[in-house]
Amino acid sequence: MWYNEVMKHILYGFSIIFLFSSCIGPFSGKKRELPKELHPAHHETTILSKDIQHYKELLKDPHPEIRLAAGKVLFEFGEPSGEEALLEALKGEDLHHRLDSFIELSEKPNPNILEALQSAISAEKDAMVRFVMKRNLKQARKKLNLE
Repeated sequence: MWYNEVMKHILYGFSIIFLFSSCIGPFSGKKRELPKELHPAHHETTILSKDIQHYKELLKDPHPEIRLAAGKVLFEFGEPSGEEALLEALKGEDLHHRLDSFIELSEKPNPNILEALQSAISAEKDAMVRFVMKRNLKQARKKLNLE
């Protein structure tokens, strides 16, 4: 039972701290408790806030996947460079990167990027991606009370 829980957490990409704090221990049968400073949310926020500069450096990486991932992290923390990286990915060649960046930007919308999102929909050639983008833009407008 415990092995299956560990494998499930690893396959879903959870951190080892999350795993330690949330799964049932193999011997005690009780849920393990971590001190507040080691709680996953606190731990991840602390690490990421210290390493913002590192993520900014990753925006210069030659691989678009790395730039996109770094942009998502920076955008989550409200860094303008993260928004710029996602907007750049929105104009890229890779369909998955365009869609991923569009979804990320539309989940945390601000009025300044709505025009760029609308332009991305107009420029998109794939009908299914365009459909998903339109749906997400509509939800973003609702979040901003524009519809």
